[in-house]
Amino acid sequence: MIPMFLNIFIVNFLFTLLTAEATVQECGVVKYIEPQITGGNVTSRGEWPFIAALYYTDDQSFFCGGTIISQKHVLTAAHCVQQKNVGIKLVPEDVVVLLGAYNIDSKLERGVEQRDVAQIYIHPDWKVYHEKYDADIAIFLLGDSIVFTNYIRPVCLPTDDQPFNDVKGSIVGWGLAKNTTKRESIPRHAFTNALNDSYCYTTEEFIAAFSSTRTFCGGGDGSPNRGDSGGGFFVKSGSVWMQLGIISASLADSHGVVIPNTFSIYTNVKLFRNWITSILISEAGKAKVKLYCNYEFSSFYTCSVWESNVTDENVQVEAFTGTHQSGYDNVNVTQIWFWHGVVSSIPDGIGLKFQNLEKLLVGYDDRNLGLKSLKRSNFMDMPQLTLVQLHKNNIKTVKVDTLWEIPNLEFFHLTDGKLKVLPEKFFEKNTNLRIVRLNGNEIEYLPLDLFKHNPLIEEVNFKDNNLRSISTVFTGLTAVKVIDLHGNSCIDEGLDSTSQIRLSELQDLLWYQC
Repeated sequence: MIPMFLNIFIVNFLFTLLTAEATVQECGVVKYIEPQITGGNVTSRGEWPFIAALYYTDDQSFFCGGTIISQKHVLTAAHCVQQKNVGIKLVPEDVVVLLGAYNIDSKLERGVEQRDVAQIYIHPDWKVYHEKYDADIAIFLLGDSIVFTNYIRPVCLPTDDQPFNDVKGSIVGWGLAKNTTKRESIPRHAFTNALNDSYCYTTEEFIAAFSSTRTFCGGGDGSPNRGDSGGGFFVKSGSVWMQLGIISASLADSHGVVIPNTFSIYTNVKLFRNWITSILISEAGKAKVKLYCNYEFSSFYTCSVWESNVTDENVQVEAFTGTHQSGYDNVNVTQIWFWHGVVSSIPDGIGLKFQNLEKLLVGYDDRNLGLKSLKRSNFMDMPQLTLVQLHKNNIKTVKVDTLWEIPNLEFFHLTDGKLKVLPEKFFEKNTNLRIVRLNGNEIEYLPLDLFKHNPLIEEVNFKDNNLRSISTVFTGLTAVKVIDLHGNSCIDEGLDSTSQIRLSELQDLLWYQC
């Protein structure tokens, strides 16, 4: 089990609609005669067919639990993927998932399936350097679909009206055995209760310190232990099992052993339902594409994509073909440039192939590849990306969170396109942003706080748009050297080293004319 920062595991509360892959008939059904059990008792094989075990690929060691929610998805905790105060997060190649397992120390157990991980989704609100454990939830997309059996089945996820206060639930996992530092070989079960927040906060101060507005607490006869992280908090509704939470945090001693009779924290993941659903839907009909790379040196080791034919807007990279330069491979690629062909959408999954990517470019000054959509998933797993350059495109709209996966972005160029609206919080997560070039689009309005979170801005270019109204405050940008607003409906001015106008005068002019 991964050692957790401050020895804290938190429980994430999950509410979502059932997916098409896990129908009402399939989910939560256990083909097992339930015995009389007590807190902390050993389980029987087939009793909990929806639990999964997560292993490190390199040393085959168990580190967290998870739960099957569809034929392609396993639910777990974000801190199982990226620990608090540790910037490094696991990538799909680091993890394998064991399904249908009972005795995880046995190598001969029948009915066990192993799956590679194709993609890992961490909730965007998970703050690795913040003390609160808000949004501690992640989803693993499996490489191959699951075939459901008596030992491998999905759990049901509750509906809007599912109560959780004072509900008695079950926790199950392969965590540390009671009063030891040794992991269990077979899963143990214990009862616990979802409790009133105010009662927990006044009883144990640490609960309040690590909780958020999207959390509740629980306690009872049993507690999760180290290694139980990512597993479920389950309740029985009629004849089916539902998952109300993900085991994530409890108070532990200096050895990582949970202190008995203390509370755990649970997140109300009912509030994250839209995010969970969006992940399941986005993966459902995603086409696969192979792209040819001409690997070459310019200033960077570059994958130049030739003759691309990406006509679908919901596409994922299956593989990059082409021959690397001698002594180089994917890990050395720091730039990808789509030069020729058709690119209607940037394929998802590029960051999984080139993990050190710093620059992403589409098109050229004289070349429109037909790019017409830009979305957040395009930039997943690109933490080092500093430049996005999109020449001559057909993009008309962008969502507010499009760039939120690339916090180290410094240069954003989306030029000579058809963009009409720029959301106010579009650059909110890009605090290192220095250069913004959106010249040659059809933008009509710039909102007030467009650059509120970008103190390092040096250049802003909105030349040749259709700007009729500008509310943006530029005077707070102390590092700005260039503001180009020439060729717009309400203004034909700019600020640079040769202009006679000062920043304060330009701002006054904007307020007067725009």
